[in-house]
Amino acid sequence: MSGAQDDGSAQDESVSGGPGQLASGRLSPLSSIYNGSDPCLPVAENWCHTQVKVIKFNYMWTINNFSFCREEMGEVLKSSTFCAGVNDKLKWCLRINPKGLDEESRDYLSLYLLLMQCNKNEVRAKFKFSILNAKREETKAMESQRAYRFVQGKDWGFKKFIRRDFLLDESNGLLPEDRLSIFCEVSVVADTVNYTGQSSLTQFKMPSCSLSADFGSLFDQPSFSDCTLVVIRPREHRHGVVVTGGGETARLASSASTSKSFTTEDDGDVKTSETPSSSTSCYGSLMASCSSSTPSQSKRETRREENEAEMVCMGDHRTFYVHKAILAARSKVFRAMFEHKMAESSRNEVLIDDVEPEVMREMLLYMYTGSSPNLDSMSQVLIAAAEKYDLERLKVQCEQSLCHALTSDNACCTLVLADLYSAEQLRLHAINFINMHATEVMASDNWNELVKNHPHLLAEVFKALATQQTPPLVVCAPPKKRLKHAAAPAAPF
Repeated sequence: MSGAQDDGSAQDESVSGGPGQLASGRLSPLSSIYNGSDPCLPVAENWCHTQVKVIKFNYMWTINNFSFCREEMGEVLKSSTFCAGVNDKLKWCLRINPKGLDEESRDYLSLYLLLMQCNKNEVRAKFKFSILNAKREETKAMESQRAYRFVQGKDWGFKKFIRRDFLLDESNGLLPEDRLSIFCEVSVVADTVNYTGQSSLTQFKMPSCSLSADFGSLFDQPSFSDCTLVVIRPREHRHGVVVTGGGETARLASSASTSKSFTTEDDGDVKTSETPSSSTSCYGSLMASCSSSTPSQSKRETRREENEAEMVCMGDHRTFYVHKAILAARSKVFRAMFEHKMAESSRNEVLIDDVEPEVMREMLLYMYTGSSPNLDSMSQVLIAAAEKYDLERLKVQCEQSLCHALTSDNACCTLVLADLYSAEQLRLHAINFINMHATEVMASDNWNELVKNHPHLLAEVFKALATQQTPPLVVCAPPKKRLKHAAAPAAPF
């Protein structure tokens, strides 16, 4: 199997899938009786549906220091074995020939899928290979055109997967830091099942589910709301607001450490505007939020009273018309607030002074519809709201977004953020990223801040690094020979 283009890659049909996932579930019997989009098709009283089950899974193989691989023709590198799941009896591995398999392919890298262990006479599978570039994007994909027959010890693949000169050319970005990352997707034919039945049902046209859109409309229209959320912009984030109180006038300047500012227009859409910021400012804003995240009760009450007094004259707040039942169903924090005899429950009004109005709107939109359209641009602040109001899925989505945005400059900030909000998955990814890019991260300004202010996190980084290292080879010197002792000690001179 081969077919390389000028850039060393080939494309057939596409394959997609996740680990151990069936390609398609069991179809409804109605789908075998008629096509819902065409009411003119006949209805069958007796029917049979044959389902070919396909198990799809994927595997990534990373080869560090690829340019140091031996370059003799026919040399082989093999990955470790992998399978679709814990109970799967089929064991697979990937095999590459860095300088081709034979004379014909000596200018190419050859890549194959090998069946190492099989509990059947044979299996049939399709596969797709691709290379991940520096942005972790799939490139130069090649895919089998059909399901091939595999037996134990048999491999299928591409003798001319990609040209070596194209792969080694740094301008193509396929070997970031001399690291080759191969992504493989496999689709294995499991078995075939027949579903039969009888029916005399008439044809129905079923409208699509509009639950999310309906609840989104309910959030945008305050007609049936029974509660209001008054969100006051925190003091440190008010921009150019003149505050009058006690006969004195003070101007609250915008924080210089904020890397993004959010503006809300009349139609309610949230927009973000980038402002120049350095890695140090990122760390500074994060530390400021850390230090003010847990105020004492007396300070909180004082700040609440001040905000209530200033809210009318300042106008730096926003009111959301919401529904107690929805908020209580989605958040345990709101449920406790409305169930107990608290001021918020009796007044049907909740005053919030530690969350930005734009962040609160994004969180409420998620609570009503299950989606957050501005998640990627607001994840660093949205994760705090998700943690406070016990929205676990939103919190994990923020972790995922922050993980995808990891860089050498913000890795230390992200680790501190993960520690602050107990984001364990983000913490592990940030630690692994720091260890993989140790030289670049240690050269950043935020590294010194991490060492100085968060020694426990630094200890975690080094602990993870130590556990990933291979124990060094200790060369032992041969044991010294014992001196032979006389039967009696020698007499002194």
